[in-house]
Amino acid sequence: MAMSATSDGVFAGGDAVALRTNRDDCIGHGKRAAHGIDAYLAGHELLDSPRHELATFDHLNTWYYSDAERTPPSRT
Repeated sequence: MAMSATSDGVFAGGDAVALRTNRDDCIGHGKRAAHGIDAYLAGHELLDSPRHELATFDHLNTWYYSDAERTPPSRT
């Protein structure tokens, strides 16, 4: 989680604050750091962002996929 370090105006994220990092974690840390830096520079208090609603299957756009017949594996 991106957070303010021990000094005002110093922020850390990614490998600097998490033991487990992957691409998605790093993107999230960058986003949280950007919000924190923006709030710091504007002199506002950083509020927790609301979580996005989970996407359900009926929200997926799969019009471009068609059902295909099963192809048995080759035995050669």
